[in-house]
Amino acid sequence: MNPEYDYLFKLLLIGDSGVGKSCLLLRFSDDSYIESYISTIGVDFKIRTVEQDGKTVKLQIWDTAGQERFRTITSSYYRGAHGIIIVYDVTDEESFNNVKQWLSEIDRYASDSVNKLLVGNKCDLAANRAVPYETAKAFADEIGIPFMETSAKDATNVEQAFMAMAASIKDRMASQPAANNARPPTVQIRGQPVPQKNGNTGSTPQLLPDQVLKLKQLTVLTLAEINKVLPYDLLMVELDITNVRELEDFLINECMYAGIVRGKLDQLKRCFQVQIKAGRDLRPGQLGNMMHTLDNWYRLRSIFISSSLDPRILCSVLLEDLKLDVRIFE
Repeated sequence: MNPEYDYLFKLLLIGDSGVGKSCLLLRFSDDSYIESYISTIGVDFKIRTVEQDGKTVKLQIWDTAGQERFRTITSSYYRGAHGIIIVYDVTDEESFNNVKQWLSEIDRYASDSVNKLLVGNKCDLAANRAVPYETAKAFADEIGIPFMETSAKDATNVEQAFMAMAASIKDRMASQPAANNARPPTVQIRGQPVPQKNGNTGSTPQLLPDQVLKLKQLTVLTLAEINKVLPYDLLMVELDITNVRELEDFLINECMYAGIVRGKLDQLKRCFQVQIKAGRDLRPGQLGNMMHTLDNWYRLRSIFISSSLDPRILCSVLLEDLKLDVRIFE
């Protein structure tokens, strides 16, 4: 268990563009409000740690773009979410009508057990209300999810909404102890254990899928140390990934969710903008009997960073078998 917190919950904010998702997140995370409207590009997130029933809960809250053109990015975030908050604007009936479409997105991409909460934002604009409270409440009751109205502007029910979601997730986790220890859904790593390509390397164990995953995470971390903007084309070559959707899934679920790096996916510019290089719990020594091989690979990152994954693995294996002192390359 992490000494800094007892639970880590990933929450997702979804809903039409302009309903106030970013404002809700800003109010909850920083207790601030910005009057001007700036459309979210891709996905952003903030973290806040709270206390519930004597337990420390770390909330990682992801704010998604509502525009249709960003759906290929945001859909990737559903899979790792513990809770999803669907937001509509009480002054915009169309945004409420579109809640059904957002629920369909949840059914399509999220886990069956994900917690849901329907939120009607901008309840401070009573004179402009287009969606009656009773209508939304009846709809929420019909589909069996909690409902709450909020105002990011005056902070009405914002704290309560996020805390209610955290409490419902914690209760679900407590009732399913076996699920707590299960590894979150991950992107499938293509292929089987990586075969060695030289007859002299038979004594070195093959790389298992989990070890290939670690190598790919190390690759992203290494690239992030070199550049703040990582083009998709470069990442797909370095990671041996063939399409953008698979790449975005990997960056979201295996890098950002895993705490390797933090940043934003920019689908328009086809790049990953690095914000923080965390690299937590990512050391070659954690890979068991591949420790020396991966250590060699990591030391030689500056030389082989432009080559694809398989040659880097092969070179590391050869160095290990030949007992070369890699310090001569530093």
